[in-house]
Amino acid sequence: MNRPNVSMRMACLALSAFLGFAGSAATAQAGDAPSMEVLRYAPMKGITSIGFWFGRAKGFFAKEGIDLKLVDVKDPIPALISGDLDMAEANTSQVITACSRGAGIKMVASLYRTRGAWLLVGGKGINSIADLKGKTVGIGTKGSGLDISTRETLKQNGLDPDKDVTLVVNGRHQQAYASLESGQVAATIIHQPFATMAEQNGVGKILAKTWKFLPDFHTGVIVASDAFIAKHPETVRRMLKAYFAVNQYVKEPEHREEFLAWSAQFLHMDRALLEKALSVDAELWENNPNIDLKQLDATQDMQIKWGMQSQKVDAGKYVDLRFIPKP
Repeated sequence: MNRPNVSMRMACLALSAFLGFAGSAATAQAGDAPSMEVLRYAPMKGITSIGFWFGRAKGFFAKEGIDLKLVDVKDPIPALISGDLDMAEANTSQVITACSRGAGIKMVASLYRTRGAWLLVGGKGINSIADLKGKTVGIGTKGSGLDISTRETLKQNGLDPDKDVTLVVNGRHQQAYASLESGQVAATIIHQPFATMAEQNGVGKILAKTWKFLPDFHTGVIVASDAFIAKHPETVRRMLKAYFAVNQYVKEPEHREEFLAWSAQFLHMDRALLEKALSVDAELWENNPNIDLKQLDATQDMQIKWGMQSQKVDAGKYVDLRFIPKP
């Protein structure tokens, strides 16, 4: 495998910062006032959570009296069930499945984006999805939203994912990028900033924004344990208020430079690369806390279509929108 280039190393540093909850900027908290409420929280990892990290560093959560205690877990659902975690960002389908099996948790809001921020990127010599016929395509993780998004995008562009291509598990983030760079796969589904990095470094070309082909596939929610909701309803409310306030703040043009400058430093990433990467999926930054029950139905339909779910459940029973910020 080729030695990772400078941009690749910077991106790996960025991911390491998230995975280890590192970075001096991320540790900045505003005050330890007696009224602060401790909240054990597990954010998603990756560049799409950068608004959260900015808000934590800039004191948005502390201002609302939230003392965030970040918990690094691979899967937040068991930690919520066991009581080791209070709230988390999680995959919608995973939450629906867990709730249908009796997990004592509720979806209390959508993330600032509800569609998967995933792009299908072709390697050298691949200029269209049609070029992938007979080739190997990376799906990230089997049975995941990445897998479903890859399959559905290929299907809607004339390729049978079970017959026309060979789908392989190739990991996420830098692992997926490395498999594309080395030629192990002809294309892969991948997150930012790696899609933009691939184009910038001549490694590949963005073939599709997969969310265009799955517009109703809901991929991100904020969840809270039933026990925490019952004991600390106002803390849930204040947490959501801060979360959506900061994601609105960074969307506004007058705060764009501040946000980009801070994010580039925090991620150890070239500012121009970061700005371009964020601009590609800016349309996903809807910042709407509502959870559309019809969208949850459509998500389950897609899960069932690709064999990831056996039957539909009444997902509305697992939604509690009492705490979302009012317009």
